[in-house]
Amino acid sequence: MIPLYQTQSKLGVIFGMSRGTVSKYIHEMLSLSRYKNYAPVLTLEQDRFSVLCFFDYLQNRTRLRDKNMSRFVSDYDPAQAARLLGEEYEKRGNT
Repeated sequence: MIPLYQTQSKLGVIFGMSRGTVSKYIHEMLSLSRYKNYAPVLTLEQDRFSVLCFFDYLQNRTRLRDKNMSRFVSDYDPAQAARLLGEEYEKRGNT
């Protein structure tokens, strides 16, 4: 089971990308009002970010970055992101 919030390093491990790429994507993600209320959790030790928001951003990144296509992306829904993440997890053979 994956915790709801992870550090940038852990997100990189989960999604198989470097910490630099994760940092770049989080910076892009936080510039959108779509994730403003969901994405970051600031703690005294380390900043943590929502795994569901990050997964949703990865799924919609191309469309969200395009000015015209971004209008057609539905609002962020944590339940839908969780369902899609679960489906992706099962596809990779992790039952």
